[in-house]
Amino acid sequence: MLQTATDTKKESQVLLSYLIFEVDNIFFNLRKADKLIRRELNLLKQKKSCLLKQTLITPINEGKLKVIIENMPPQYLLMDEHIAYMLQDDDNSLFKLIRDYNSYLDIRNNEQEDNNYTGLIALDEKLVHHIRYLGAMTYHLNIHLNLLTVLLKNASIQEEP
Repeated sequence: MLQTATDTKKESQVLLSYLIFEVDNIFFNLRKADKLIRRELNLLKQKKSCLLKQTLITPINEGKLKVIIENMPPQYLLMDEHIAYMLQDDDNSLFKLIRDYNSYLDIRNNEQEDNNYTGLIALDEKLVHHIRYLGAMTYHLNIHLNLLTVLLKNASIQEEP
């Protein structure tokens, strides 16, 4: 069965919606992680480690994001050079930032289990900076994906009789 151009665009719009949802989810989890880490940092700096709770911050599922992006027709994502840069630049891609973030979380969990509060302070300070950077990148990506959604919708309206 042949797939029409309209079906392809609708499928792309659905995939784009999934991508936007996943990016929103990542951003929400980063905000939650930022609040937890900042609370922990405040307690550690006030030498109130007895009030600390073992908080497990869930890592970001890079694979899920990659699957959605790989299923998107490349011409749609490449319509916006900012999106292409955020996803493809080896030194500064969203995927590299996610891997770094997840790596920090692994180290943090080990420090937390060992009750190494001195190491935890230094690590949490780096993690807060990294969360903010990844959050800004995710927020920026979300803006461009929303713009792309509007562009695709307008393009499909013009082509239909």
